[in-house]
Amino acid sequence: MRPRWIALAVVALATTLGACGRGGGDGAAKSGAEGGTVGSDTGAGTRGSADLIEQERRARRRVEAIEAELASYEALQGSRKAGDATSTFTAYLRGDSLVLIRERLDMGDYGYSDNEYYFAGDSLIYYVEGKLSRTRNPGGPPTTDAIVLRLYFDEGGRLSAHEKTLNAEPVELDGYEESAVRRHARALRALIAGDEQASAAALAGSGPVQVELVAGEAPTALRGRVAAREVRNYLIEAEEGQTMSVRMDTESRFAHFVVQFKGQNVFDSSRSGERAWSARLPRTGEYTVRVFLTRVEAQRGGTAEYELTIGLEKAAGQDG
Repeated sequence: MRPRWIALAVVALATTLGACGRGGGDGAAKSGAEGGTVGSDTGAGTRGSADLIEQERRARRRVEAIEAELASYEALQGSRKAGDATSTFTAYLRGDSLVLIRERLDMGDYGYSDNEYYFAGDSLIYYVEGKLSRTRNPGGPPTTDAIVLRLYFDEGGRLSAHEKTLNAEPVELDGYEESAVRRHARALRALIAGDEQASAAALAGSGPVQVELVAGEAPTALRGRVAAREVRNYLIEAEEGQTMSVRMDTESRFAHFVVQFKGQNVFDSSRSGERAWSARLPRTGEYTVRVFLTRVEAQRGGTAEYELTIGLEKAAGQDG
């Protein structure tokens, strides 16, 4: 069937996953039938439970059924440019039902991401992502990394199993990644259905904020609000040897933050229980602070207001 193009007109389509832990892959890491298993050694993921293994097998069977009939589905193609990022995708429909979205998210100098979303009815059943990330290094060439992420969902739409690798090494799933994937999937579905307002609402506030800090000067205070599965992302350029500090003030015990470098956690307040962190930085480049709600609170649709204070101290021997 000859694909037909649909016009899209909503801002910030490409920001959600571009801010969701930069990394890389070769295509969308293949489809569900070729991914690793829950108990495999191919990635860090949920382990051990026979029930989870069976849920993953069900998801794989449903993905294989979709792939087997793909040639008979209607294909809708679309694209959207937002700043330096461009999202280009093909949506496959069986009648009025969306069954698959294949997306290339080109983030310009930051790399690209190939993503696949598989659906059964209104529920996301499987997601696979392959990213190639380039991180800026002042005074030197960019650092390139590869991330592969797989998420499996049960019949009720709950996350049942996951796998993630960074440069082929298993790493842990971050608390915000599932919510970012769900939000981006909702935004794409709304665009495909022609509901630009709903798509914009799904992505509201998801774009990263570049925080300009001068080492040795007063910290910057940032106020915000996070709701349900939203994630707030703050980007900071810093140099090796400098000391970064982050403090979150909030009345909610469910609001937390992580500090990341190249997609890996440097600090996670949801695990430590502390909402203040300070450390000497081991690498030069772009650090990311992400604010989110715990999974249970996000599923309940909770909200939290917060103030994030971020500071940067000079490294030993820096002029000034």
